[in-house]
Amino acid sequence: METRPLRRVRARMSAAALLTVQMAITAFVPWVGAPPTPPSAGPGDPVDPYGPAAAGPAHRLGGVPAHRLGRLAVARTGRGRTGAARVAIAPAAPARVPGAAFAPLIGGDRADPVSGGYGRAGGLVKLLGMSSGSATLEQPQRRTRHRWFRAYARLSHGFVARRLRAAGIKRRSSGRCTSKHRPTCTSYDGIRANTVAKLIRLKHRSGCPVVVTGGTEVGHAPGRHSHGNGYKVDVSRNTCLDSYIRRHARYVGVRSDGARLYQAGDDTYALEHNHWDITFR
Repeated sequence: METRPLRRVRARMSAAALLTVQMAITAFVPWVGAPPTPPSAGPGDPVDPYGPAAAGPAHRLGGVPAHRLGRLAVARTGRGRTGAARVAIAPAAPARVPGAAFAPLIGGDRADPVSGGYGRAGGLVKLLGMSSGSATLEQPQRRTRHRWFRAYARLSHGFVARRLRAAGIKRRSSGRCTSKHRPTCTSYDGIRANTVAKLIRLKHRSGCPVVVTGGTEVGHAPGRHSHGNGYKVDVSRNTCLDSYIRRHARYVGVRSDGARLYQAGDDTYALEHNHWDITFR
């Protein structure tokens, strides 16, 4: 009968000791148990980019789930005895575009006009002008080209005369005129853009004096690739130009009128008495 109070006293002492130990542990480690709401990171606090990302409703900032705020990185500041951790929001990863990784394989950054994405790999991505490397919106640039750069364009005399004069190419006319309806004139009216471009290239590559004595005026032989159709020009002979054409063009025979023919690619050079009859195709 006398031992029961003693047992009760021992039990109370044991319970008190356990409570004391638990309180001591809680005092030294305050984050044991339910996780407290982490404070927001202050300016200048380091951010661990490799920290664990918080997810789920257990981790919220301002009542919003953490997985909707971007990637959360834990930054250990080392402040205080307990080494409490601060939570900071790291920059979100760039948006992923379906098919962007395959863009270099299926034609660079060209967007498919049908699906709006990068070909079949892009699916129905309605983002035009998006770069596969940065996944950012870019405005497509439209290249404007002058009609002079179209090979089959027919050019006016004034326009061609200015271009050839700027390239160092001269013009000579026995009648001192520019009308295409007089055989004594030298006219550029209706000449093809490709003919003008190749004539300028001949001047630049040879470095020789180039003087045009015949253009699209009447009086030349007819035909598909003729003077009147803008394919041919007559250029005065000189030692420099004769040497250059003979070195860079292949001799292919003699024309019906006795002119020696040289060919370089699609272009034909006919050596006449006092000029080169050149056909640029």
